[in-house]
Amino acid sequence: ALLAGYALLWRSVRPWVWATLGSLVPIGLMVAAYATLHSLEPSQKWAFAALGLAAVFVFLGSRLRSVAADEPPRLALGIYAMAACASIAMALSFVLRDAWLSASLAALLAATGYISRSLELPQLRWPAMLIALVVLARLGLNLHVLDYSDTHWLGRYWVIYGYGLPLVMFHLAWLQFGRDETRDLLSKVLEGGRIALVAMFVSAQIRVVVAGSLGAEHLGLLEAGLHITSWLVNAAACWRRWSVHGGFIDLWAGRILTGLACGVLVVGPLLDLNPVFDRQMVGNWPLVNALTPAYLLPGVLIAFIGYVLRNHATMAWWRSIWPPASLGLVLVWLSMEIRRFFHAPDDLDSIFMSTPENYSYSAVWLLFALALLAAGITARVAQLRYASLAVLVLVVLKVFLVDLSDLEGLLRVASFLGLGLCLVGIGFIYQRFVHQPEDQTAT
Repeated sequence: ALLAGYALLWRSVRPWVWATLGSLVPIGLMVAAYATLHSLEPSQKWAFAALGLAAVFVFLGSRLRSVAADEPPRLALGIYAMAACASIAMALSFVLRDAWLSASLAALLAATGYISRSLELPQLRWPAMLIALVVLARLGLNLHVLDYSDTHWLGRYWVIYGYGLPLVMFHLAWLQFGRDETRDLLSKVLEGGRIALVAMFVSAQIRVVVAGSLGAEHLGLLEAGLHITSWLVNAAACWRRWSVHGGFIDLWAGRILTGLACGVLVVGPLLDLNPVFDRQMVGNWPLVNALTPAYLLPGVLIAFIGYVLRNHATMAWWRSIWPPASLGLVLVWLSMEIRRFFHAPDDLDSIFMSTPENYSYSAVWLLFALALLAAGITARVAQLRYASLAVLVLVVLKVFLVDLSDLEGLLRVASFLGLGLCLVGIGFIYQRFVHQPEDQTAT
């Protein structure tokens, strides 16, 4: 069939038809013959046979190269080049399994892009899109990746090349296919695939390092926080590119990653994995513990995304969500750090609260409000000043409703006096630096 197709293409006005038939038949027969084996174990004999078939395709393509100036012969040459790449990928699949198979298919995608660009064959964009979708399905929708054996090269860290190599190949394919025509369907698939592979690569690394393997059943606070932080970093990059260049893929990637991160944040660190409600090991060191990626970094990243989207009318609803969300997460982090200081790293769910711990919350919240006020005045950002007032109201309510109920006599008077002086001082700061008289401003 291969030789017959090659012979007939020379006499046909559509040589690419015979080149396609002559390529698909031997490749399909080899795949069907291999599939009939009782045990689909890696076989070097079948791999060498596929490499031999690839050599035949390369030889036939070289014979066409001398007459490939016109469109039909050049398209037939591209089909033979694709068939050679497919045969090489098939040879790899005969000796490789699991992650290496996905990597080899991704390499075929990059090779298709090089052939399409070198020979100026836009017809190869559709086969390339099919290959890209297969790779993304194998890595993103294939539940068998959870059962991949640790006997592979690098053991459980096979995710380094299992997701890293496809990511590199997707980027190379995007450079070949998407450099000139950046708005067609294939370019969008490759661009979205790059973003998805980055998220999958980082999440797989976090899963393996923290939990031990992709199939581990336990999900702790540290791992959930790292996942949320990585997704928000990826989302922030997408939102940044969208705010500068626009683009359908960056817009929806930002929406999906932000929604996924916020959903897991609410269900995980704030509810089910909250160390105050459920016993969790948060770590012995201040700042360098599970609380930082679970609460502080998401709060900062949500604020950054809100800053990036501040002037975009299409995301106006986000302006009413991110300020309280970011402020609440930072407050939760501060409170968790105080509780970690007064309790053991795995005892934050204790119902006991000492008097020093109770007063520490008020003191730290008040310092945080003053820091927000100073930052808002210095940077001339009204949202920071409003946030400082919100925290200050929370401090006042806590002092009046909780702290003063445990004090009597002079201590209660001293607390009232100290809080009053702080409020008077904040009012003076507002009068002096925020609400300046017009004559002083002019001067």
